[in-house]
Amino acid sequence: MIPRAAFREQVRQALVHLYDYERLRDLPLGRWLGAEPGYTGRGTLHQILLDAIQALRPPAGTPAAAPAWRAYHILFYRFVQGMAVGEVASQLGFGERHFRRQQARAIRLLADWLWEHYHIDEAEGRSPREAEDPGQQADVNANLAWIERERTPQQVNLQEVMPGVVKVLNRLLAAQGVRFTLDLPADLPPLSIHRSALRQILVSTLSYAVGLVPGGRVEAHCRELDTVVQVLASVHPAGEPLPPLAVEGDPLAITRRLLAMHSGSLSVLPDGSGGLTIDVRVPVSRRLPVLIVDDNPDTARLFARYLADSRYQPIVARSGQEALALAPEIEPRAIVLDVMMPAQDGWEVLSLLKAHPRLERIPVIVATILTDRELALSLGAAAFLHKPVSQATLLAALDRLVE
Repeated sequence: MIPRAAFREQVRQALVHLYDYERLRDLPLGRWLGAEPGYTGRGTLHQILLDAIQALRPPAGTPAAAPAWRAYHILFYRFVQGMAVGEVASQLGFGERHFRRQQARAIRLLADWLWEHYHIDEAEGRSPREAEDPGQQADVNANLAWIERERTPQQVNLQEVMPGVVKVLNRLLAAQGVRFTLDLPADLPPLSIHRSALRQILVSTLSYAVGLVPGGRVEAHCRELDTVVQVLASVHPAGEPLPPLAVEGDPLAITRRLLAMHSGSLSVLPDGSGGLTIDVRVPVSRRLPVLIVDDNPDTARLFARYLADSRYQPIVARSGQEALALAPEIEPRAIVLDVMMPAQDGWEVLSLLKAHPRLERIPVIVATILTDRELALSLGAAAFLHKPVSQATLLAALDRLVE
């Protein structure tokens, strides 16, 4: 039987290294939870931890001051978002020492949820296959639904993601005796897609290609085509031509769904010489300017960080006067406005924005520690967010207004 204290420590280490595949792979926690090998995908340790944190999110209607929200916010900001201890403590209004105590409690809560949910006292040494259940397809749909809920795509560089994908494939390439070559130009534009989705798409597509041609070759060529980046995988068998493509049972069905969620596409076609070509296309990111108006440099940096990997380009104004001067010049798609600012408060800035013939149609999101939602809306604000504001909340508000 696994000691619960050892299990909690393993959960803590896994959270600290949530985005470090090599460290996650070496932790016994993955075996204890029956995790699948690899870094991305339905049953991997990385995804199990992300899903467990989401399972602790309090239901709608839970008071904002409830301890359950505090634990969820600590786990989400600190480990999923990767924010520093000081940033999260400031966001939640804690001193650093008090925050560390609260963080330890949140980790214990998560570990205990995993312990009960995965029946750890009965599960030592079980294999990933034994951990599966008849609801596998339901789990797949649940994970796809998570990506659908988080609809705001990130801004992702293929040059940063592809080396990690190839590293994941190396063992399969060696086992299959497949020669793999990659043409990856350094000047490709950023893509508009979730990083985890892009990684899974590439791993699934290239794994499928390698599995088709033991002893053969797979050549991946990446290039920009107007509004998309194309990843073209040419599959060359070592001997006999590949059989005709199956009409039913598409092995890339989930990959197609992931791409469709991000306005991408995938096609598989015979190449006329016994092999085939897999054509993956992902939209290029065109960033939309968003003006952040806040005199607090920590809050401005936090909001800019929230938008750093999204389709939104943050531009910061530290005062109302600066915002009113910048807005006509940059024509932002939205404005995120603080209220409590010296010299010219947010209410006055909002009134001036709505009276300006060139700026009146720009949606304004009021983000403040105050509770004057009705006042903000009566003055023309399109949305009201009460600080502290999470990344997901800010991005959801921008998505709703921009689209």
